[in-house]
Amino acid sequence: MPRIATSKIWDYFSISPNDITKAKCIACGTLISRGGKTSATFTSTNLKNHLKNSHTFKFKEFQESQNKADELKRKLDADKAGPSSSQSAKRVHQMQLTQMVDKVTKWQPTDSHTIRVNSKLAEMIVLDLQPFSITRNVGFQRFCDALDPRYPLPSDTHISRKLIPEMYDRVKTRMKEEITRVKHIAFTTDIWSSTVGSNSLVSLTGHWIGLNFERKHGVLNAASFVGRHTADAIKRSIEGMLATWKIGKDQVVTILRDNAANVIAGLTQTGIDHQSCLIHTLQLVINDAIKVQRSVNDMLTVARGIAGHFNHSPLAHHRLSALQTKHNIPSHHILQDVSTRWNSSFYMLERILEQKNALVEYASLYDMPVMTANQWNLASKLVSTLRRFEELTRQASMASATISMVIPSVSMLRRSLSKHEDDQGIQTLTSTMLASLNRRFTTVEENKLLVLACFLDPRFKTIFFSDEATHQRATDWLEDEVAIDPLP
Repeated sequence: MPRIATSKIWDYFSISPNDITKAKCIACGTLISRGGKTSATFTSTNLKNHLKNSHTFKFKEFQESQNKADELKRKLDADKAGPSSSQSAKRVHQMQLTQMVDKVTKWQPTDSHTIRVNSKLAEMIVLDLQPFSITRNVGFQRFCDALDPRYPLPSDTHISRKLIPEMYDRVKTRMKEEITRVKHIAFTTDIWSSTVGSNSLVSLTGHWIGLNFERKHGVLNAASFVGRHTADAIKRSIEGMLATWKIGKDQVVTILRDNAANVIAGLTQTGIDHQSCLIHTLQLVINDAIKVQRSVNDMLTVARGIAGHFNHSPLAHHRLSALQTKHNIPSHHILQDVSTRWNSSFYMLERILEQKNALVEYASLYDMPVMTANQWNLASKLVSTLRRFEELTRQASMASATISMVIPSVSMLRRSLSKHEDDQGIQTLTSTMLASLNRRFTTVEENKLLVLACFLDPRFKTIFFSDEATHQRATDWLEDEVAIDPLP
């Protein structure tokens, strides 16, 4: 006859009617071994471990109820035993030698505690982009030892060859399960050069709507791109990545890419719809304008000389710091721009204008490139003109950005540039920028307006969509997605 269960653990388990050596978890139905073959050898250790690892909230609940039951039992025993029971109770609760040893004995690699903490360590390394060698850092070792001296830190080899690959496989499996339920998916892709080697990398990030209508995204590929970046090679790479994830071309809504000619040609060959990146197109618009006005280029050259002067001389930076204090100006560094990021030039000019008083006095005391009065004025007008572009770049860089912001944003930029068209000194720049903006975004705007016209009257389809392929795609999209009655 099985032993009567008195522990609070049995509030969460029941003895299996078919096999008394096993207990069934009430929460998940899992059968757990009771740790022996006969009633005399049964323990509740496995049951507690299951509750602790799989049902954390219930485990805490069990601990609290068990502690209360034990406390009540101790009080009842003390009442029965009389006054001398308090000293015996103290002796009972003194830590045994085996318990002291257990508190400092390292967990085994196969211990459930080790496996759980290793998983969290690998997750931290991936999410925070930490090096595998972090486990060899003395500070990190001391930190882990303070948390729990029983945890054996894994080697960086174990992390790179076992923990990370296992995590990759788990995430990839879960992602594949997610993707199979997705009817439509959009992508962003890019090709860039690695800073730690001579290899080029290509990425493919998916964006879709979840079952609960929440936005989701995941980096499906980030792999080496071998060979020349020809249109045909890009086509094969994109198609190969889609095939790896078993995503059909008919599932792809669009692919967002930069404006490089080889990328455009490669994606066109795939037959998949693709769109230009808003931020990259804005970069081209600004580059077009800066190139045509020599006075702006000259001013930027002087500004870069000023930034370089302070970024390459600690003494110069120290002298500037003293002048910043004198003029009650924020103690900020002079920023250096990057030619491939227009907004870095904006931030550089903005910072130089902020530090104008200190820089003017510095130039009167020490040898440094200096702006003329006309260039200071030009820099101020350029920053004012580009501020709207900078705001839009930040908004478009957010995870919440959508393609629906493109047309209203372009309209806003048009109005802003029109206000600056008559600004003395930057007329050429603003007019060129406005012309480039119109040229690079007109097609996108016209296509959207034509689709809107088709909402209202299907006859517009035969008027505007002269290209048969575009006509058919618009027709299919309207018939499948739009439930709006045409005008009479």
